Amino acid sequence: SISGGQFPRSTTFILIDNNFSETDIRTNGSKVYKTFGYDALKVTTAHEYHHAIQVGVYGVPTETPESAVNEMTSTWMEYRVHPDMVDYVYYLTPFFTQNSSYYFGKSEPDYGYKYSIVLEYFHSLYGDAFIKRIWDIIGTGVLPYHAIENTFLERGNGVTLAQAWCSFTEWMYHTGKRSVPGKFFTKASMFPELSYNRRGLYSAPTFIASETIRPFEIQLTQCKLPTETTTSTPDTVDFVVTFPNTASMVNHFDTPGEYTLTIATEPLPQTIEGTRYKWDIVTPNSEICSMHFLTNGFSANTSEFVYPNPFHVGRASDISLYFPVPVDANYNDKITLSIYTLEWHSVFSSEIAANFYDGKRLIQWTPDINILSTGVYLYTLDIHEKTTLGKFSVVR
Repeated sequence: SISGGQFPRSTTFILIDNNFSETDIRTNGSKVYKTFGYDALKVTTAHEYHHAIQVGVYGVPTETPESAVNEMTSTWMEYRVHPDMVDYVYYLTPFFTQNSSYYFGKSEPDYGYKYSIVLEYFHSLYGDAFIKRIWDIIGTGVLPYHAIENTFLERGNGVTLAQAWCSFTEWMYHTGKRSVPGKFFTKASMFPELSYNRRGLYSAPTFIASETIRPFEIQLTQCKLPTETTTSTPDTVDFVVTFPNTASMVNHFDTPGEYTLTIATEPLPQTIEGTRYKWDIVTPNSEICSMHFLTNGFSANTSEFVYPNPFHVGRASDISLYFPVPVDANYNDKITLSIYTLEWHSVFSSEIAANFYDGKRLIQWTPDINILSTGVYLYTLDIHEKTTLGKFSVVR
């Protein structure tokens, strides 16, 4: 039931004149709809009917309307009414991949489509009554983002919007390939992944990342930690940082914060569990919070031979040649690969990073097939003032 609001009684109807056809296309050739036919009708009725409730029962604020919250709620209502529908997933990408532009708290309606999972997070924690209470407060004339904040304050359990938002970043991180079955969003594996705003390799004595951050923006920084052996990939640690300055967000001040993340082996307040590394975030903004997630590297086998050998020019499976990495090369070391004819005429030479392919430490070379003829070639691998010599054959 719907209670309160500016208009206790209202009447509305929806006229849908659309068959949501797969053949409907835009001038650029892209399809108009992501969901078609009857499924699209179900999504649309859930979405638009809630707009009718919003306008008919709660009214529309005339000052700073914050209609993004209207679209956020109606988009969320699509999968609240029809849990198997995934139309909303198509709108999520900018929120994950361009969060610096699509951070939570914008007023314009287009942003609201991207925010629907924020409401799903609130619903997962507190249920339908929480969402309804937001709109009851909006119905008294309170602007939508203030209404969200007030709904948290009314609960009286000590959890503020800012605190809930800090926990939300863990849900945002565990999507796509990072999703965990049975935890966080039900359809997290279908969601995009949060994009990195910075990625780097630890270089002694410290890894330092200094950033500015908007209220309720979510940033992701990755640091690769050097391996202790030459036969394993590095551990990686991801830091998710957010700045839930509620006062700035609800009043649209948009005042940025700042922070500096430091990783080192020297004493710092926090430890990256399972490693010898420490970390700290220094900031003048008390609202800034963070989480970090460690992904362990894996051991790789060594290869003693170049393959495929012979290399068949024109064969679909023979696109690249893979050379064994010298035993003392570290991950991502630059190794000079040189190719010669049997008469030691140079064919190719370049620095290529050692990497991992099919569980082996290898150097990948994708040759210009026009420079290769049938015959035997020599190769050298140079690193740390040492040279490895080998040969391979080519068949055209």
